[in-house]
Amino acid sequence: MKNIARILLVSIFFFGLANCTFVAATTVSIELTSDALGLGSVSINHAKNGSAVEADRAGQLVTSTVANVGSELYIQTDNIAGQGDASNPLLVTVTARTHMDTTSGLPAGYDFQGGVITLTNRDELAKDGLGVRAFGIDLAPGTNYGKRYVNPAYTTTNGHGFQMEGSKEVSGGVNDTTWTAFIDGQPTVPENKPPHVDEDVTFRFNTSEVFVQADSVSVLLTNIGKVKDNDPMKLGLALTINLVGGTQIFRDYGSIDSDTTGIFSLLTGYTDVIKIDFSGTGLGLQSTDLIESFIIGARDDTSDPEAGTDEHFLINGFSANYDVPEPATMVLLGLGAFVIRRKRK
Repeated sequence: MKNIARILLVSIFFFGLANCTFVAATTVSIELTSDALGLGSVSINHAKNGSAVEADRAGQLVTSTVANVGSELYIQTDNIAGQGDASNPLLVTVTARTHMDTTSGLPAGYDFQGGVITLTNRDELAKDGLGVRAFGIDLAPGTNYGKRYVNPAYTTTNGHGFQMEGSKEVSGGVNDTTWTAFIDGQPTVPENKPPHVDEDVTFRFNTSEVFVQADSVSVLLTNIGKVKDNDPMKLGLALTINLVGGTQIFRDYGSIDSDTTGIFSLLTGYTDVIKIDFSGTGLGLQSTDLIESFIIGARDDTSDPEAGTDEHFLINGFSANYDVPEPATMVLLGLGAFVIRRKRK
């Protein structure tokens, strides 16, 4: 009888996803600049290499102390950074990843991976957006090797002592040395070489309060640099889309101009701003699909020789249609999700 009940509730859960009723359907456009997010009128985490990561902005932009997690940026449905409330809920949490990239031999656990989120404020669409930098890591032999380096001089500045370095964009590439060659004779202070590249940015939607229509999402990439032939459409990029219910769609483009299904295009009026349209037929999304998260990562163009740091871009923002379900629907879906979790244990 328990199994029958579970089957019924799981069926109700997925039926609810496809047939739930909504209070409202809204198109939201999120601009990823410090000013638009209500975080001030200057760029964030743009200081020189070796500088302190900026102090936390509680509930808005914080540096996580959890392993493999870096900056966490919370954005409400009104485009302002914050945790939201009943009338203006949290829409999305943004995190970043970066890692030491060598041709071979990088030992497991020797790479912190969490990234520092950067934000510009230039008031120029083609140059504005969110990027990623690396945390300084500890290269001294011992138990802290590969972890974020704590600089005691910075603990009074930002509370945790972490420092940052590297480019201020999402970047890709590959170093031309092995791990063994890298550590041979290297100093034991944070230098973060080989470069932290093949960086990713994750956008995780608040599916407990809002439902986002997957094929309505579009993303703008700006400040694109270090691509083959200086052609933005030769950008190397990886795209992962995770749907509510568990389906994952992954695409790895050595050069985005290889796609002919309408996913990538130059924004009208610009020669260097790329639009990523999730309604492109190559992704196979349906109008009933709900998105849980998406990840955009820079990748080295496979037609180029290995380069220490290659593809660069900023993520200027995204737009999407979201709905706020009726309270009764949320209870129903929550019950179904609980049963699914129980079943998977």
